[in-house]
Amino acid sequence: MAKTDFLLELDKKALRDIAQKEGLKTIPKNYEKDDFVKFLEGVLTVEKIKRYREEYYERETERDIHIHEKVKESGFRSEKEEITKISVNRHEAIVNLQKERISKKVLEEIANYLHEPLPSGSGVRLYDNLNEKMLNVVKEIFLDNKEDKTGRYFEFRCANWLDLNEKRITRVELRHKFPKIGEIDIVGFDEYDDPLIMAECKDRPVSFEDVDKWMANLDKLNSEFPSLAKAYFFSSKGYTQGVVDRVKNNNNVDPSTGIMEIKRGILSKYYVALKIYDNRGDKFLKQFP
Repeated sequence: MAKTDFLLELDKKALRDIAQKEGLKTIPKNYEKDDFVKFLEGVLTVEKIKRYREEYYERETERDIHIHEKVKESGFRSEKEEITKISVNRHEAIVNLQKERISKKVLEEIANYLHEPLPSGSGVRLYDNLNEKMLNVVKEIFLDNKEDKTGRYFEFRCANWLDLNEKRITRVELRHKFPKIGEIDIVGFDEYDDPLIMAECKDRPVSFEDVDKWMANLDKLNSEFPSLAKAYFFSSKGYTQGVVDRVKNNNNVDPSTGIMEIKRGILSKYYVALKIYDNRGDKFLKQFP
């Protein structure tokens, strides 16, 4: 039948995605391609199969056009071989990036940084819609764990970790400048667009001066925006001896909880939770509290 012919053209990943959209939420471990095809034959209507076919061929056509343009620009000798190579590399990158659970908010920040179009869609389509420049940079940041001279790549990784672990963040901005305060590496905003979380990121060993500036900035930011509830410090190269103890032993910080008390006048008190992490590859190791 016609619908079976189309389904057989798809790989297991594409079939799985469609099956999940069509209600197959729990997938047995031993499910193979034939099992997905059989399930979809029973649930897909003519209208749905037509829509999936149109989406699939539209995506593949756009990808082929892009690949041919890249081949033409580069002047490759063997067009067929190079098209296959680019297709495989792109597909592999997209599959691996999906596993990383990269926040769309962070992808939008990367797009702004690169002056590229904002990504659209969700799931596999989100990565399919990334152009080659965006895809390569996102791959360098999240799959290759590369560092750049400005420290941006490390900041993007920290921002993604924050967005995955702090559910109240509705918007993320990197290197956001506040009047009277200056630039903050990462700011997470709440549903009212007020600063909820701030973070400092260093891809070098952290010194006393670094944490002193961090604590001074969170004090200033909380003074302007009492909504600020948490302040993070991330390092990819560790902390010089005594730095973490400097924060822990601060008179306004509870050493067991990491809660910093900020007094405003005689009666007003505010509280900001301090969190210090050491990053090693894809691991974020808590140093305090």
